[in-house]
Amino acid sequence: MFNWQTGIGKVLGDHLRAQAALDERAARERRELSDFCARAVLPAMEKLRGECEAYGRRVEIRREGHFVSLIALHGGRIEFRYAILASRNPGKRTRNRYRDSLGYGRDVDRVYSLREARRLKPDDVARDIVAAYRRVLENSR
Repeated sequence: MFNWQTGIGKVLGDHLRAQAALDERAARERRELSDFCARAVLPAMEKLRGECEAYGRRVEIRREGHFVSLIALHGGRIEFRYAILASRNPGKRTRNRYRDSLGYGRDVDRVYSLREARRLKPDDVARDIVAAYRRVLENSR
């Protein structure tokens, strides 16, 4: 015989367990993206900083969560700017803009998905940045 109390308890219990599993998965994916920024993006940018500084550029690197940016200055002027966003859902809404903690919209040059973050190494990220730098320098002539 159907007892509504056990029925609603089962429905709500199943819902709570499913929500907890989703929350756990989302937290794990955010940790993976944070690890990607720490293990691949920042080391790639630090290597590029060293190379650029050897050629007289000053390089600034900033990180906020899963957003990392690099700015290369030459003679006090911005020569190159590049921003990376690691995203769980790299849909259209995150393609070119990132809203920082202060609410400002930041331009994003490259969005890495969770799938890419799991397999890419610092050299892969550096290759993308250098290709963009090359295009900027070629277009500035």
